[in-house]
Order: sequence, then structure tokens, then C-alpha cells
Amino acid sequence: MPLSFQKLIEPLQESTEHFYQRWRNIKFTPKSFSEIEHSNIRTILGERVRSKSEKLIADCLTQNHIPYFYEKPVVLKGYGTVYPDFTLMDFSKRQEVYWEHAGLLDDRDYREAACKKLNDYTKNGLVQDQRLIITAETSRIPLDTDALEALIAHLSACRLPEELMEKLKA
Repeated sequence: MPLSFQKLIEPLQESTEHFYQRWRNIKFTPKSFSEIEHSNIRTILGERVRSKSEKLIADCLTQNHIPYFYEKPVVLKGYGTVYPDFTLMDFSKRQEVYWEHAGLLDDRDYREAACKKLNDYTKNGLVQDQRLIITAETSRIPLDTDALEALIAHLSACRLPEELMEKLKA
């Protein structure tokens, strides 16, 4: 349909392409890196992340055509602003899914803060296996790449639809 006609018609449901473009164009300020964070770890897209595990996750998402935002802020009642490691989009439900990677579970203070944050996600209706993904590791039990790939294989609703991938390639 010509663009001049498209402007006159308001669709009953926004197209997946338009919805995706609107979501990807959201502007936000990610969590800043502190002076003591000397990591220069970059994803295959060139984005700076805080850990090698986050790089693994980001690269696996990218390779599986799952778009994400890194550390996009979310306000949780009773907690304040949090910066989930990754924010994905469930295209079938048109709602965001948050991924938290707890990478320092050996550290007691980190562990306690992570537990509080995860409880506050749940209190705000962001329930694990619905809108919240949690991965974790310790120094003795690192992120398992086979488990990571198996998890990402189950995120088909967050994968870019084929017709949209074709349009974006063109």
C-alpha cells in the first residue's frame, strides 16, 4: 500500500516490524562503569560489558538473532531502579523479559543483594520462567555454555521473526 494511504489507516494491531523498530529506538542511559571497573570486555557487536560471562550471553543472543538491551533501567517498587543485565522482547506477548546473571555468588554481600533484588522482581510480577531469566555461577562452577545454549534455544518467542530478519538484511 502506498505510504500516503498507510498514513490514513490506523491498524488494529501494530505490525511486528513497526513494534520492533519502536522498541529498538527506545533511548535510555545504561548503568555507568565506575573508576575501579577496568574491564574492557566487548561483545561481537562491540558493546562493553562487565564480565566474560555477560559477553558469552550477549554473543549467544546475537548469534541466535535475539535482540537485547544491555543494562536498560527498570524501576521496581520497593527496590528502586535496577539495571537487568539484558532486556529481551517476547514478540508473541509484546512484553519485555529480563535476564539477570549472578556472576559473583562467592561474595557474601553480592549474594545477599542479588537475593533481595530477585525477591523484588517477583514482588513486582516479574516471575522466573515467565518474564525473568536467572543464570548464576561461582568461581568453582562457571557459566556452562551447553546450558546457556539450551536455555537460549527455549527463547524462540524472543527471536526476531524470519520475515523481519529478511527485511532488516535488505
